[in-house]
Amino acid sequence: MDKIRSIFASSNSAGQGVAAPNKRGLITDLANRPIFITGCDSGFGQRLAATLNAMGVPIYAGVLSEKSEGAETLKDLGCKVIQLDITKDEDVAKAVEFVKQDLGSEKKLHALMNNAGIAEVGQVEWCDVDVFSKVLQVNTLGAVRVTQALLPLLRSTQGSRIVFTASVAGRYTLPGFSAYSMSKHALISFADALRKEMKPFKVSVHTIQPTAYTTALCSVETIDSSMQAKWNDTDQEIKDAYGESYFQAFKTLYLKGVNEFSRKNIDEVVDEMIHALLSKSPKVTYIPTFSTRMRVSLLTTISTSSQDKILCKRAIPNVQPAVVAKACGKI
Repeated sequence: MDKIRSIFASSNSAGQGVAAPNKRGLITDLANRPIFITGCDSGFGQRLAATLNAMGVPIYAGVLSEKSEGAETLKDLGCKVIQLDITKDEDVAKAVEFVKQDLGSEKKLHALMNNAGIAEVGQVEWCDVDVFSKVLQVNTLGAVRVTQALLPLLRSTQGSRIVFTASVAGRYTLPGFSAYSMSKHALISFADALRKEMKPFKVSVHTIQPTAYTTALCSVETIDSSMQAKWNDTDQEIKDAYGESYFQAFKTLYLKGVNEFSRKNIDEVVDEMIHALLSKSPKVTYIPTFSTRMRVSLLTTISTSSQDKILCKRAIPNVQPAVVAKACGKI
C-alpha cells in the first residue's frame, strides 16, 4: 500500500523544464488547419493557442473575457479571439457564425479543442445543488453545446478532430471533489459515445486526462477560496454536525495535497493536446506523464476498499466530525 501511495509523491518530481512540442509525426500543412479552442483566458488553453499560433496554425481562441490578460496576449500574437461563455446559447451561436464567415467557402475547420472548465471543492453536504449545476453546466454541458454547434463544420471536413480536456478525476474521485469528478466522468462518457458516432464521418474524437497542474483552476488560492465560500454558505445545523475544527483540518489537508501533488510544467499537457490535434496517428486517450499513467492504472485496478483507503488518506482528516466526537464522549 505504501508503494502505491508513493506514486502520488513522485507525480510532481520530474519534467519541470519547458520543452518545445515534438513536431515529429505531425501533419505538415498547418496553415490550412484552423483550430477552435475554448477556455483560452489562461492555463492550458492560453498556452496551447499561443504555441499552435507560433507553429503557423490559424487559431480561433474562445475566451470568457476579451479583456483578460490571456486574451490580450493572444490578440497581440495574431490569434482571432472570440468572446465566449460556453454556457450561453447566444455566445456559442455568435462564435460559430464568426468562424463560418471567417473561413468562407474555401477553408475547412480542422479541429475543436474543448478546454474550458471550472472546479469547485467541498464535501457534499457543504455544496448545494447550484454548485453541482454550475460545474456540470461548464465542464460537461458547455462542451456538449459547443461540440453540437460546430459538428456541421467538422463533419464537412474529412479527417477533422474533436478533443476534450477531461481529467484523471474522471477515472476516480477524491473526497471533496464530487462535483468536478462527476462532470469529468460525464465528459469522458460523452466523448466515448461521440467517438463511435463520428466514425462514419471520419471525424476522430480524443480525450486528454491530466492530473492536477498549477494553473488558475487548481491553485492553492483558488481552492482555499472555493472551500471557504462553500463552508460559509452551509446551513448552521450542518456546520454544527461537522464542526469548525473538522472543516479547518479538511481544508489544511486538502491544500497540503494540492501544493505537494500538483505538477508545475503545463507543457506536459499542452504537448499531448498538440499531438491529439495534429499528429498523423493520434491516440484516443492521453494521460500525460508516466507516473500519472501508473497511478491511474493502479487506482483503477485495485479493490474499491483499497482505493478508498488511499484517497481518504489524502483528503479525509484524522479529526472526527463534531457529532461523532460527541457521541464517543470526546467533546
